Amino acid sequence: MYLLFWSCALDLSDVTLINPEPVVSAADTSLLCVSSDWTYPGSTSLSLGREFPLPQPEILSTAADEVHRSAAKVTWKTRSEIYGAFFCQAKNSSGSKVYTYKIPHEAAFLPEALTVTASKGDDVNISYTRRKVVQEDAVIYKTVIGTRTAPLSYSLSNVTVSHDGIYTIRYMSGALPTAAITRLIVRSCKAGLWGSNCTKACPACINGGVCDDKTGECICPPGFKGPTCETVCGEGRFGRSCKERCVDHQCRSLVFCLRDPYGCSCASGWQGLNCSEACRPGYYGAGCKLKCVCRESRGTCDRFRGCVCPGRHGVHCDKEGKTAIQPYLLIIVPPQPQNPPLLNSSGPYHLVVLVNKDPYTGDGPVTSVRLAYKAVNSSAWESVEGRSAYVRLPVGVRLTPLNQTSLALTWNAAPAAALATDDWSYEVVCRQVGAAEGLVRSFRLPANSTGTQLGELHPRQLYQCSVKLSGRVADPCHTSITAWTLSDELPPAPTDVFASNITDSSAIITWAIAEGHSISKVVIRYQEMENDDYRQQVELAVQVEQRNMHFQLRGLKPDADYLLELWSKNNIGESQEKLPISLRTLTPESWFFGLYGLGADGNLLFYAILGSAGMTCLTVLLAFCIILQLKRTSFQRRMVHTFYNSLEEPVVQFSSGSLTRIKKAKSSSQAVPYPTLEWSDIKFQDVIGEGNFGQVLKARIKKDGLRMDAAIKRMKEYASKDDHRDFAGELEVLCKLGHHPNIINLLGACEHRGYLYLAIEFAPHGNLLDFLRKSRVLETDPAFAIAHSTASTLSSQQLLHFAADVARGMDYLSQKQFIHRDLAARNILVGENFIAKIADFGLSRGQEVYVKKTMGRLPVRWMAIESLNYSVYTTNSDVWSYGVLLWEVVSLGGTPYCGMTCAELYEKLPQGYRLEKPLNCDDEVFELMRQCWREKPYERPSFAQILVSLTRMLEERKTYVNTTLYEKFTYAGIDCSAEEAG
Repeated sequence: MYLLFWSCALDLSDVTLINPEPVVSAADTSLLCVSSDWTYPGSTSLSLGREFPLPQPEILSTAADEVHRSAAKVTWKTRSEIYGAFFCQAKNSSGSKVYTYKIPHEAAFLPEALTVTASKGDDVNISYTRRKVVQEDAVIYKTVIGTRTAPLSYSLSNVTVSHDGIYTIRYMSGALPTAAITRLIVRSCKAGLWGSNCTKACPACINGGVCDDKTGECICPPGFKGPTCETVCGEGRFGRSCKERCVDHQCRSLVFCLRDPYGCSCASGWQGLNCSEACRPGYYGAGCKLKCVCRESRGTCDRFRGCVCPGRHGVHCDKEGKTAIQPYLLIIVPPQPQNPPLLNSSGPYHLVVLVNKDPYTGDGPVTSVRLAYKAVNSSAWESVEGRSAYVRLPVGVRLTPLNQTSLALTWNAAPAAALATDDWSYEVVCRQVGAAEGLVRSFRLPANSTGTQLGELHPRQLYQCSVKLSGRVADPCHTSITAWTLSDELPPAPTDVFASNITDSSAIITWAIAEGHSISKVVIRYQEMENDDYRQQVELAVQVEQRNMHFQLRGLKPDADYLLELWSKNNIGESQEKLPISLRTLTPESWFFGLYGLGADGNLLFYAILGSAGMTCLTVLLAFCIILQLKRTSFQRRMVHTFYNSLEEPVVQFSSGSLTRIKKAKSSSQAVPYPTLEWSDIKFQDVIGEGNFGQVLKARIKKDGLRMDAAIKRMKEYASKDDHRDFAGELEVLCKLGHHPNIINLLGACEHRGYLYLAIEFAPHGNLLDFLRKSRVLETDPAFAIAHSTASTLSSQQLLHFAADVARGMDYLSQKQFIHRDLAARNILVGENFIAKIADFGLSRGQEVYVKKTMGRLPVRWMAIESLNYSVYTTNSDVWSYGVLLWEVVSLGGTPYCGMTCAELYEKLPQGYRLEKPLNCDDEVFELMRQCWREKPYERPSFAQILVSLTRMLEERKTYVNTTLYEKFTYAGIDCSAEEAG
């Protein structure tokens, strides 16, 4: 027979505990625990239990729910055990729980709310309502606090975690089941802060979201989702991703309870203890605690959504909106595994089989797996179905610091059912390295364990743990690993700092960092001593167990003095000492002589030969300059004749901060205002890019009284009329587009001596194509690649973020009805915080359809079929180009159709040929590319649809672009000559 095994890794953030009747009046009542993670169907991953007032937690018998895909339900037929605190947790787990509470209808008091959430240092008021009047004192219990008379309330000032707990109220002679329950949840940090030391700032959780004091995430009320709970799900929806729906589509009379510190509340649009009352006018949200403040005069208050304004969105209708589209999903392709099952182990009467369902083709998610099997000499197939989750086993033992006094020890999940038959178990021994009494803990864990947490440790200490899997049948497997607990003090500054390999434009800085101080980053700040206004700063990440580091400073000025400062960062902060170091770059002459080992008293014959060669070169250069000057003078005469003496008007005219582009019809000139810069406010620095007719320079500009870096674009002297027209068109496009975070934005423009200078945002990381190719660490630093088993310094998440940034910017362009026409990785710039920004709008057109009628060099490898054949450009043709750009991102800067000529592309693309799938690419990402390359333009997805797909991929816990180094790994080919040809 075959045995199948799986393990449960349910995230509590996906769990919602629904209490349909907190004040129980009927003979039967129920609780429903729902998981938004559909990987675990039925009730196999969830368990429900009861705690208060029992001395020990009690697990309840549950059944699967027929409405929700992954849910567990408990139903009572009598009322004898319905009072108290109930919880839901991951099955077979002793970790965190989600709590709710039930009170009998006969209770003499009712709470204002089942839970009250507060932050450390807040003032809290716990209130109750009296339902039955008895001539007797009422007492509030946590410990006996005292007597209160109606209106009943208990106030706490400057609360701490010790105040956290269940508070009950009843008459002194009343039985415990007649008491009303309120739980006070106290966050361990002050409002707005989170973390083990409460030093990190919480995100701005809106719409009633609560900041988790352990993770910093916003826990969103039912009916809202997103990183800051900014997305409204609408009536009747709940769950982390809002894909769960209430039975009546209203969520009336249901109390929703989430993980701490959120607690319990009604769904959006409902209020009251039983959540059966609609919000009063002007209020919305969970429990109707939020007031609508609509800044748009036409705005209305929807109790489920908040402010609703036509064409706008946001909490206050303060943002331009988009038309909401309700998608219709239809699964039409059954999932099909791409790889066969694998034999894990075997015995006399059983086989242990790894199902190996990932990767698969078709539609997901996969909710169950059926394995077919038969004996070799038999013709009849049999099958077995697993009714729970199937997960890929993690690899290796990991020991990671949680805080200053605890470590998390985890290892790969084992097939628990098989191991249990042979009495397998884990033996764990942990000790403090170097301590006299170094033994921390020695214990045995069952075979279904995947780790444990070590607490009460010492800060800044090294601990070693060994994990041994032992049993009666197989030999034991040993694994040892070490890790440091986090530091409790500021880190020391780097030591042994010195400069070497100093040239006229660069220097290598080397240093060492202290072990055991949780140092995560080293910062280098350097500046030219004669220029105090301009400093550059570099932050370098420190890898685990890295002790010696080096960094090469580039782009330095020759024969100049530089001052450097180095300091380190850890979980506490920055090192107080900043080590200064000074260096002086060489002159070009001294660097040359030093390179070849020649001193001032070197060989006179060498100098004679060098002088003779220099005179010869000087003579040739002089002759070349004379010829070039003659040609330039002739060319300038022709240009002057073209621009001023022809029948057509000038291409570009400037007048007081406005630009006039003269098109072929003389009556179609149009002035476009643009933000102006003064010539004196531009300080040019270095050339950072150059083409046939244009040049890009880095500069410091002064805008609105502030100094900032900028990239200055200008045309060369030999540029043609069409080049000038395209350049002016780029300024026109940038002016009309306005500001967007994923578009290189215009800072200003300046006209000087008849030439246009365009100032745009400076992108410190250059263009995306070069950035991707530099990440090919197996080519640039093989030792690092092998040591870290990675083919790229970029992760799957970072690569998908680049793709999503571009899709977001192109969606904005398409809304503005602009066509880019040259979308490629080389025209995407990587700005601050590694945000991708669309650039190079020289070919963009503000039309829904554009037909090219002029000759010019074309980016053939990125062009859609209709653009190649008919010179027609639309947003749909930009979508084709985006698919090629996505291929460039996944292939880490590969050349599209490498090895093929443009003529071959003209022939093969109409025949259905497309780019091949990169080896490291997930099927879902490649399918998105294929959709972009559909032959019929109207069948291609919009940029809004592409962005939705990428956003979903980013939210899922899956590696869509594999950058792990595997055997015989090869990068996609690069052919720069083919790229230049088109």
